[in-house]
Amino acid sequence: MRRLLFISVMLFLICAQGFTQDTQAPGSPAADRVVAAIEVKGNNSISSNTILSKIKTRIGNDFQESIVNEDLKRLYLLGYFSDIKVDTEPYKEGVKVVFIVVERAIIDKISFKGLQFLRMRDDKIKEELKSKETQYLDYPSLMEDVLTLKKLYEKKGFGQAQVDYKVDTDSGKNTAKIQFNIIEGKKVKIRSIKIQGNKSFASKRILKIMKTKRAWFFNAGILKDDVFREDVERVRVFYRRQGYADAVVNYKTETDPARPFLHITIQIEEGKKYAVGKVTILGNRYIKEDEIRAKLKEAIPGKVFSQEAMKEDISGMQGLYFDRGYISMQVYETTSLNPATNQVEIVYNITENQIAYVDKIKIKGNIKTKDVVIRRELRIRPGDKFDGDKLRRSKERLQNLGFFEEISYDTENTPDNNKKDLVVEVKETKTGAFSFGGGYSTVEQFVGFFEISQKNFDWKNFPYFTGDGQDLTFRAALGSVSENFVLSFTEPWMYDYPVSFGFDLYRRTHDRDTDIGYGYNEDVSGGDIRLGKEISEYVKANFMYRYDSIKISGVDET
Repeated sequence: MRRLLFISVMLFLICAQGFTQDTQAPGSPAADRVVAAIEVKGNNSISSNTILSKIKTRIGNDFQESIVNEDLKRLYLLGYFSDIKVDTEPYKEGVKVVFIVVERAIIDKISFKGLQFLRMRDDKIKEELKSKETQYLDYPSLMEDVLTLKKLYEKKGFGQAQVDYKVDTDSGKNTAKIQFNIIEGKKVKIRSIKIQGNKSFASKRILKIMKTKRAWFFNAGILKDDVFREDVERVRVFYRRQGYADAVVNYKTETDPARPFLHITIQIEEGKKYAVGKVTILGNRYIKEDEIRAKLKEAIPGKVFSQEAMKEDISGMQGLYFDRGYISMQVYETTSLNPATNQVEIVYNITENQIAYVDKIKIKGNIKTKDVVIRRELRIRPGDKFDGDKLRRSKERLQNLGFFEEISYDTENTPDNNKKDLVVEVKETKTGAFSFGGGYSTVEQFVGFFEISQKNFDWKNFPYFTGDGQDLTFRAALGSVSENFVLSFTEPWMYDYPVSFGFDLYRRTHDRDTDIGYGYNEDVSGGDIRLGKEISEYVKANFMYRYDSIKISGVDET
């Protein structure tokens, strides 16, 4: 019996091996996986070369389904096709890969039916839509366009406007005509807003929170869905900040069948008011509990309990640890309700982690400004521990330069767990200015001026002359009786030391004009040299030597 069973198993294995070899024999479709040809079918507007340039399947390479699937995704992302299929067929000594595409129709015309009260030209409405004439038809974009049209009507007070669309396609030309059908309805204004269920707060106080108002002399009283939903959320947040953590806010709207009026009712279920009970702090080893509790401003025993207040206190604790270098510190909060006292007990569980030190400082976002101009203003250096005070002062100094409209910090991990790269990201603003003007007065008569300045000047950077943090200004004012020329230059860091150097050159002339009390001609030429030195973080000393040559002539005898 055992010998018979052994022989049966051996025969099964031999047959299975032979079957496997037969299915993979040369000449079978599974073995001939070399791409011998690629063909594109169904394309009319899009050339085959354009399609073939976007795929990775190549003649001579092995046919791989994973690469073909990626090709399908790439072709769909082009936005030209509504459907794409891939087929294979034997060809010479391999397979031919056939991409069968169905091109999207091109929008020939967009029209509107039912427009009466919107009072916008068709071309202005089309500018608001995602669908555009001469572009490919996209049904998801059409759905967004319907919402856009509804919002346009909503802003005008037609909150009940209905919008849909109809698409007529010409298969021969592969074009489509879109018609948006609109039923505007009546212009509806908010007649009343009622608050129900509020026991702890007056209706007037709740209405002040909301941006949606009823129609009045200076208010159109139009219902905007997005604004109204924000109003409902504002009321909900207001109650939770007052300790009503279970507060529920709903609403209903009713239209007046006889007149174009809308009535809104805000329904509030206040629930119980909760106060903060016992607050426990766990996990702190390096910072004393008294220092941590000093940062708790909101969620402290006896005060009103709210999730927002708890988040603010967590942010305060994180700031305290961050200032000491624990930038990876985490706080996990848990709450438990005591039904007998209506108090919420809070436990803050702190994971301090290690002090982090600055490994490298990376500057990002500066296109014109040199890295050194930013680095020399930083109060924190590689090797220092992360210090909140130094980072805040560094940001202040960068803002004082006037070169950047946005400054932010980030960190990047390094192989060493207690070291992080500090990333300083800036967004540059315009630092150059050119102004001119002119006028007439009874004193100066005709007068004109022009001024050119660059706060981030670099005299070595030809032809752009920006990026080194120098300050250059030239001003000229010309009038019938006076002239004024000024050239000013300042280098804030001379030879990369916090010592500033600058000079001013000027020339002023004023002709005699007894009508305005100027009884002589004056010609002033001169200049000055300036030096400045930072004595401390907030104190700077400046020294200036000035020389003027003043010539007075044509003195009136009187």
